Amino acid sequence: MEESSVKFNNGIMQRRKPNIIGLTILEMMIVVIIIGILASLSFVGFRKMTAHQKLIGETNNSVAAVKYIVSEARTSKRNIHVRLDYTEELIVAWIDADGDDIPDSSETIILNNEMPTGVDLYGGKIGTSVSTTHQTFELFDDGSTTENVVFVLRSDTTGESKAIRIKAINGWVDLIDDIPTI
Repeated sequence: MEESSVKFNNGIMQRRKPNIIGLTILEMMIVVIIIGILASLSFVGFRKMTAHQKLIGETNNSVAAVKYIVSEARTSKRNIHVRLDYTEELIVAWIDADGDDIPDSSETIILNNEMPTGVDLYGGKIGTSVSTTHQTFELFDDGSTTENVVFVLRSDTTGESKAIRIKAINGWVDLIDDIPTI
């Protein structure tokens, strides 16, 4: 025994507790494990949140793009063909001068909107026709179409989907909750 750690008080030997500063290795390991668990939980939540926001942003961009196409048809007083390509994941709008329903290099391209990585242009429904490859429809010079058009954007990460509808009668573009089965 060291003399400094032992003290006599009225003839009774008492040990003085040493001044311990710091944490034991076990306490340190517990703190590190708790921090690791919290970090992993927050990472998963952050990833889902960013995927959700990316889908919302691309949905808003697609709505704006389709509204632009409708307004372009109205202002130019020309029919505009729109192709929803679900395999290439893009929306193309053009003035079809030769009437072949395919955007050629000689025709005026109004819009070529490609989906970003992580968001799929998943499928659509024109009237009762459902497709997962591509669909083409025509916007008339007043912004209307022959049938309602619905297409779906889906997040690769979360599987969440958003549907966009173009109403036939007036070309009104909106988001819908009723996502069609594709």
